[in-house]
Amino acid sequence: MTRQFRLKKDLIIPAGSILKSAPIRTERAPDMHFEYIVGLTDNTTGSFIYCIDEIEELAEWFKEEK
Repeated sequence: MTRQFRLKKDLIIPAGSILKSAPIRTERAPDMHFEYIVGLTDNTTGSFIYCIDEIEELAEWFKEEK
């Protein structure tokens, strides 16, 4: 089973935030980057990806699901 993390607090992206071009390619360390798919409309999706390499530092935000 792959690792999963539950978000413990609401994540708010403020109105007016600027989205910039994403890199064409990225390299990620195994088992450290986690993704959540977001749908804003019935026909569109985006994703939120976060590197969770220091869970102690991020314990306020994420809880590992067992």
